[in-house]
Amino acid sequence: MCINTWEQRKLGELSEKLEYGLNASATNYDGENKYLRITDIDDNNHKFNREFLTSPNIDISSSNHYLLKSGDILFARTGASVGKTYIYDEKDGKVYFAGFLIRARILSNNNTQFIFQNTLTKKYLNFIRVTSQRSGQPGVNANEYRNYRITVPKLNEQEKVGHFFKILDKTIDLHLRKINILKNLKQQYLRVMFVENEKNTPEIRFKSFNDVWEQRQVEDIALIATGKRDTQDSIEGGKYDFYVRSPKIEKIDSYSYDGEAVLTVGDGVGVGKVFHYVNGKFDFHQRVYKISDFKNFSGLYFYYYFSTNFIYESRKYNAKTSVDSVRREMISKMKIPEPSVEEQNEIGRLLKKVDDTINLHQSKLSTLEQLKKSYLRKMFL
Repeated sequence: MCINTWEQRKLGELSEKLEYGLNASATNYDGENKYLRITDIDDNNHKFNREFLTSPNIDISSSNHYLLKSGDILFARTGASVGKTYIYDEKDGKVYFAGFLIRARILSNNNTQFIFQNTLTKKYLNFIRVTSQRSGQPGVNANEYRNYRITVPKLNEQEKVGHFFKILDKTIDLHLRKINILKNLKQQYLRVMFVENEKNTPEIRFKSFNDVWEQRQVEDIALIATGKRDTQDSIEGGKYDFYVRSPKIEKIDSYSYDGEAVLTVGDGVGVGKVFHYVNGKFDFHQRVYKISDFKNFSGLYFYYYFSTNFIYESRKYNAKTSVDSVRREMISKMKIPEPSVEEQNEIGRLLKKVDDTINLHQSKLSTLEQLKKSYLRKMFL
C-alpha cells in the first residue's frame, strides 16, 4: 500500500521543456510522415484521428526537432479546442506536431501516462477555463501551461496509477472499435439487403428465398396517425414513454397505444430522420407520425427500410429540394418493397440482432466512461 505524501509540482518542473510546434501548412500524406494538428486529435478519446492524414509541407530533413517521441504530451493552445491534449503513441508512427500545439516532454523520473490523465480531470478543465480567457480568441500559452500545478506521488505510484488508466482506456477503445465495426456492418446490410431504384430483388438475401419483390404503398399495409398530446403534457417520472420531435424520450403517466409501431417526425427539427421502433405501451407528440397496425407486414422490416430510405422517398413526393415537412398523404403514397412475410421477418431479426449487440457494447462503454470519470475524480488530488 502506497503511503507516500503527494507533492505539488508545476508542469514545467515535470518536463524537459515546453515548446511550440512546426509552422507549416499541411499537404497530401506522403505515406510516412504524419502531421498532427489540433483538429486531428479526437475530442472524446484524445487519440490521433488518422482518417484524413496529411504531411507537413516543409523540408522534412530539417524538421526532426518537431518529431514526437515517447514521453511527449501535446496541448492545444488556442481556439475552441484550447486545452485538448494528446499523449504520443508509438503506434501512430512518425508524427510531426503543428504550431497551434505545445509539446511537453515529460522527464524520465515521472510517468507520462499519469501526467496525461491529469489533463482529463475537472481540476485541469477549470484551469483551462480560467486561464484561457482572452479579449479575443481563447488561448493558453506555453508559460501558462508551464505553471499548471499537478499533485504527484513517487514514481512507483505514478506508474501504477498510469498503468491502471492505460488498461481502462484500452478497454474503452475496444468497445468503441466493436461499436464502429458493427455500425459499418449494419450499413452494409442495409445497402445490400433492400432493393434499390425499384429493382425487384436485392443484392444479397437469405437462402431459400427467391421470390420477386413487389412494390407496395404504405397506405396498403399500415395505418398512419398523429399524436394528440403536446410536450407540456409530459410528466417527470411517468411510467410510459412519450415520443417527441427529437431523439429524446420523455415520460408520462398514461398511454394511447399498445403494440408495434414505427414513429417519425412530421416537421421541424429531425423531420424525416428521427425514427423509433416501438412495441409496447406508449404515447407520442401531436407532430409525430405513428405508422402501425401492419397488415401481413413486419414492423421491424418496415422500420429498417424506412430508417434508411425515408428522406429519399419523401423527396419523390415533395417538390422541395429538402424535406421541411412531411404530410400524412405523402407518407401514405410512399412505396416499400415487399418480400414474403417470412423473408421480412428474417431481415428484421438479423438487423435487430446487430442493433442489440451495438446497444450492449454501448451500454458497457457508457458504464466504463462513467467509471473512469469517477476514478479521475477520486484518484487525483
